[in-house]
Amino acid sequence: MPSIVGKNATVVRDIQTPEGMVYRNTEVLVLDKMCSCTHGEKNIQIEDNAGRRFWVGSPDILIS
Repeated sequence: MPSIVGKNATVVRDIQTPEGMVYRNTEVLVLDKMCSCTHGEKNIQIEDNAGRRFWVGSPDILIS
């Protein structure tokens, strides 16, 4: 399966994270993906245009 790291994505819902709020329709870059065995967990690190980094789950983003 191809890696999603380095791909662009869109956030599909508003998400409150310990790092702050990330809003629906925000364009982000996928930076890292931890173990895929935790489907739905906060195992994908994304970065928005302001350089803020968030950990989200795979249902929270749409890979473009």
